[in-house]
Amino acid sequence: MPRGNQLFYITHINNIPSILQKGILSHSIIENQEIKYTQIYDKEIISNRKDVRITDNKDLWEYANLYFQPRNAMLYRVVHEQSPEKIAVLAIDKNVTQLPGVFVTNGNAASLLSDIMPMTQQIYYRVINQLKEVFDSVYWTDEDGSKRKIMA
Repeated sequence: MPRGNQLFYITHINNIPSILQKGILSHSIIENQEIKYTQIYDKEIISNRKDVRITDNKDLWEYANLYFQPRNAMLYRVVHEQSPEKIAVLAIDKNVTQLPGVFVTNGNAASLLSDIMPMTQQIYYRVINQLKEVFDSVYWTDEDGSKRKIMA
C-alpha cells in the first residue's frame, strides 16, 4: 500500500526526456504547444476528461493526473498493450500537492461517482485512509467500485 509520501505518473519511456525538461504536463498543454510524446493511454477514454468540469473555466483535460497507487487498472492495461520494458512509473514527491490549484479524487476523476476536492493535507490523508483496502487488493472490478477507486 502507498505510504502517502509519493504519487505516481505512468508514461512511456520515450517521454522521460521531455518530462525532465518540461515537467509533467496536462493534455491541454501538450496539444496546444504541439509537444511530441509517445501515447500510452486510450484516446477515447482520455477524451472523456474534456467533459468533466473542475472549476468554472477548467476541465480535467487541463490537469496532469497522478495516482496514489501505481499498480492500478491503467498500468495493467498498458503493460498488456505495450512492451512492459517501455513503460515507466515515476514516483513524485507528495509535496507537489502543495502547489496552487491541486485537486484530489477518491477514484477515477472522470467518473461521476468520484469526488473531486481541492487539496488540503487533511483531505489527502482522509482519501488515502478511505482507499487502504483497494490499494492492497489483488484485483479490481466495476461491480464493487474498486476499479474506479484504484484510479484515485
